[in-house]
Amino acid sequence: MSSAFVNRADESGLQAGSPSLHHLARASTATATVRHAATVHSSRSTQAVDDLRERLKDYGDSPVVADFLALAATLYPTES
Repeated sequence: MSSAFVNRADESGLQAGSPSLHHLARASTATATVRHAATVHSSRSTQAVDDLRERLKDYGDSPVVADFLALAATLYPTES
């Protein structure tokens, strides 16, 4: 896996509150990341998806974030 893939999760810098266009763009990137991660199924890709899921959870009212969270839940179900 490329370091660019992992760094996307590390650099998201999301803060709680209203999503800006910047944050929505990051959510779109997160959705693409989870799709690519599903083709790898490594522990690092799982960690990246979990990190993105955690960073975006406060923005679940946004349609693009909700799409990401639903896709992540489908491709990477959490252990309960």
